[in-house]
Amino acid sequence: MAPALVFWHRVGLERVSQRKPLPSPAGDIRLSNVMKSPIKIAVTGAAGQIGYALLPRIASGAIFGPDQPVELQLIEITPGMKALEGVVMELHDCAFPLLKSVSLTDDLAV
Repeated sequence: MAPALVFWHRVGLERVSQRKPLPSPAGDIRLSNVMKSPIKIAVTGAAGQIGYALLPRIASGAIFGPDQPVELQLIEITPGMKALEGVVMELHDCAFPLLKSVSLTDDLAV
């Protein structure tokens, strides 16, 4: 290495080693083991464009809070059930930690 590169490399290492960890904010949910009980949310037309955009936000905690687990009850008309199954596969692929369960139906009596 050229002398200038060695100098900058050493200075960079010294600066990194002198860093102190930042204090965690009070009430940091990652440090809390307390979870609320899940809320049940019914979404009609869940395989449609609005449902497709809304479901990841609900499951990620962006709507009800980062410490609120959810159980999704997805309702769709019979012809849209295949599309709804694809939406559910995508939700499972994302592995949202707040998503406790997902149920699909085309029957409102359920």
